Amino acid sequence: SGESIVEDSNRFWRLMHPDDLTRLQQETWKTTLSRDHFETEARVITPSGRTRWIQFSSLPNAPDPGQPIVWSGFMLDVTERKLMEEEVKRLATLDSLTGIANRRRFLEQLEGELERFRRTGAVASFLMIDLDSFKRINDSEGHAVGDVVLKHFADLVRQNLRQLDAFGRIGGEEFAVLLPQTRLAGAIELAARLCQIVASSPAASGERSIAFTASMGVTEFQPGESGPESVMARADAALYRAKQGGRNKVVVY
Repeated sequence: SGESIVEDSNRFWRLMHPDDLTRLQQETWKTTLSRDHFETEARVITPSGRTRWIQFSSLPNAPDPGQPIVWSGFMLDVTERKLMEEEVKRLATLDSLTGIANRRRFLEQLEGELERFRRTGAVASFLMIDLDSFKRINDSEGHAVGDVVLKHFADLVRQNLRQLDAFGRIGGEEFAVLLPQTRLAGAIELAARLCQIVASSPAASGERSIAFTASMGVTEFQPGESGPESVMARADAALYRAKQGGRNKVVVY
């Protein structure tokens, strides 16, 4: 309880989450010196082992020089609000239809991997994917069925990726896959396997089966990459050739 924490300041620090402890101690010390109002949020580990977010608001008072500092204020459990904020942030990074990374989040992941490549030379490859003749599906079957196909495709790809891979919807029926620690040969093998899986796994819409295929452009990170745009441009050029060459193909740049 708050009362028991107040009675035992050592217990107060023992309850702090390790990741927040140093920050909270530094903020408390600065406030002690400045005598300013102190307000922050930190995680507390309860005796039952649960983690709760607590808002601390207090003011240090020392009536006479040399006298112990007395803190007065309140503690408020804000766990539910913090969880809601984290969920809002998470949803802001996802494509609402497929549940995979949206364009903005995927580009952030790509830029992060490029920075690692520039710093360490760690290999990585990249796939650009487009569903073949998707406009025909939308026009003939309706957008609701088109959405079913997009979600089904995203599930198929996601099931065949590693945890360290990144997968995002770039726009419409266009998707991208980032493959850290993967050389070009491995990326080509994965792309070919995904093409086969997609072609042999129609989407189900009610009692109907909607067959579709995908084309893929593959490239590998190269020295002197200027940014995500250069990687995506190469993969997109390869993808264009795949679609021009008959679709349901993998082309390498």
